Amino acid sequence: MRPWRTWIIIIFMLALGACSTPDPRFTAGLNSFQKADYSTARAKWRVAADAGVPNAQHGLGWIYENGLGVPQNYKTSAKWYSKAADQGHGGAQLNLGNFYDNGRGLPKDYKKAAAYFSRAAENNIAEAQNNLGQMYKLGHGVKQDYEKAAQLFLAAARQNYAPAQNSIGLMFFKGQGIKQDAELAFFWISLASLNGQAGSEHNLTFVASFLDKNQIKRLDDEAVEWHSRWKKA
Repeated sequence: MRPWRTWIIIIFMLALGACSTPDPRFTAGLNSFQKADYSTARAKWRVAADAGVPNAQHGLGWIYENGLGVPQNYKTSAKWYSKAADQGHGGAQLNLGNFYDNGRGLPKDYKKAAAYFSRAAENNIAEAQNNLGQMYKLGHGVKQDYEKAAQLFLAAARQNYAPAQNSIGLMFFKGQGIKQDAELAFFWISLASLNGQAGSEHNLTFVASFLDKNQIKRLDDEAVEWHSRWKKA
């Protein structure tokens, strides 16, 4: 698992979307953030955020959500995420979706959560694709639709997002929203297991009981090869 500071930096960069070059005011704050100098990062990002820089607005949201150098404040976090999300920032859209989904900093509202997850999913944020897939699977905030859920899980799984790999594997096994296929179920759950997804080993053992040894060996090899290629990418 990546250290959390590295992870949020990756989210910042992924969420740049169509922006060609990061704003230097955001980058200055990011340099301080990487050094765990959160007070300086917050000060630099506040100037940039007030000037309308979405990545800086998202950065402030993250700082307040996690209480980095300031008291944790979900409402203030949501305010800054909202400003960034309105400008198309995928990471902020994801985080707002999570806030509405969990009732953290904002009233619990599945419809609004699904709407923000949908916007982030369009920005190709794997976690948002997975979360929206869960909402379609459960019928939370949207009409239950297994086919749509499977499409979203598969999109996130192809980005090597372990929870989605486990979920699409189970949908392949059950034939929910997608043609039943025990081999593809084993392949995707095997990838989830290689990525350390909780519960995937149990699911893998169960699915394996429906396959023969030759199938298992071939699929294991394919999963390891796919995982290795992804790690090198």
